[in-house]
Amino acid sequence: MQRISVSLLNEIIKELNEKVKESFISHISVISSEDIIFTFSFYKKEKLLISLNHHHPFLSLVETKENFPTMLNTLNDVLRKEIDGAYLLNIKLKNNDRVITMTFQRSNDYFEKVTYYLVLELIPHRANLILLDKEKKVLFANHYNALTTTHPIIKGMIYEELPNMEAKLDEPFDLPLFKKEAQEYIESAKEKRRKDKYEHLFTFVKSKIKSLNKKILLLENSLIKAKEDLSYKDMGELCYILVNDISLLDSYIDDGLLKDYDKELSPSDNASIYFKKYKKAKSAMIHNEEEIKKAKDEIIYYERILFQLENGNDEDLEEIKETLKPQKGYKENRTRKVKKNKIAPYYIKVNDTRIGFGKTDEQNNILTFSKAQPHHLYFHIANYTGSHVVILKDNPNNEEILIAAEMALILSKKNDGDILYTEIKNVKKGDHLGLVNLRTHQSIHLDNVRESTKELLLNAKKMN
Repeated sequence: MQRISVSLLNEIIKELNEKVKESFISHISVISSEDIIFTFSFYKKEKLLISLNHHHPFLSLVETKENFPTMLNTLNDVLRKEIDGAYLLNIKLKNNDRVITMTFQRSNDYFEKVTYYLVLELIPHRANLILLDKEKKVLFANHYNALTTTHPIIKGMIYEELPNMEAKLDEPFDLPLFKKEAQEYIESAKEKRRKDKYEHLFTFVKSKIKSLNKKILLLENSLIKAKEDLSYKDMGELCYILVNDISLLDSYIDDGLLKDYDKELSPSDNASIYFKKYKKAKSAMIHNEEEIKKAKDEIIYYERILFQLENGNDEDLEEIKETLKPQKGYKENRTRKVKKNKIAPYYIKVNDTRIGFGKTDEQNNILTFSKAQPHHLYFHIANYTGSHVVILKDNPNNEEILIAAEMALILSKKNDGDILYTEIKNVKKGDHLGLVNLRTHQSIHLDNVRESTKELLLNAKKMN
């Protein structure tokens, strides 16, 4: 992205004053820990994106019709409380520096006009947003600074302007290109917002996978030891064989072939001890093998969930959150009532044919075992995590079958591979939600997927 020079900021401020000055803020969305969008009442063609990105802080008008859900955090609470619905009086740039002051006015509960100042310090590696009251006392700051610093920012204290920084005035810039870059930045901001909002889910799932891998390692080491201890059976049998040949027994003991042999006990007693150790080792081996299999199955499950987290939208991730209900490191916000969406799979329409697919285990389960009929065709990528895809009609044509197979690849982030398909009546529920077993199936191999199918997926809708 272009360097945010003072000369570029001057052009941005000029455009803002022409387009959104003397407008009301109709909506505020905190879309990530670094990015905010203001929607204005009198100018709806573009929205104001404010980014406090560590390396490239900036602000710019961007074209987007999307209504971004806001993050529930302190920044969101403060901005909505103090300046949501406020009237933008003016926007000014500090002389020769990258500090912007936006002056707002709104009515309080007593219908008195109250003034607020939103200060944006767009300094790389030191970006900050500070909200001030009418006396320019700090109400909120993204980053507070102690009194001992050159630029103290403390709640309730009068805001002191940032000392002048060296900023280039005449650095060349391209405003249309900059706005295009800002437009592209929104996509990365959306991704960051999603990761910020659902960080606890990603952390929960990744920590589960990590702890299961550690568990497998410990179990495998224990299994090696248990397999070695199976030799106690041979030692016990040897004790019985040599019970009447003490000299030969002593030589076996001296040679270390009868380890842990207790000479205070009889050969029969030692044999009993060896057999007990053997039974314990055999029991441990069976237990460890079962636990390793369980742990590996759980890893497959959580890896599938991680794939769904990485590729789902907010609604999908909310469904996964409800399914997982992570306890460690997760605090439910009990002060807000969150509307629970009905869990439903997605579909696309090809002419009059609906092709359904799921993006979470719950959606896959509902699609395959509730929405589909026995003779509908089921598709899934072979030997890889992916969505259930179902053509929701009997006797589909070749084009519909090809599109469904391509969808199974695209939804697994693949461009080529094998796809398994069969009638729904041959699909049986597996051991875990979202997993299935196929009694019989056919396969299709695709070397590529068409752009037209990718475009169809962009217009997917939720089922009723």
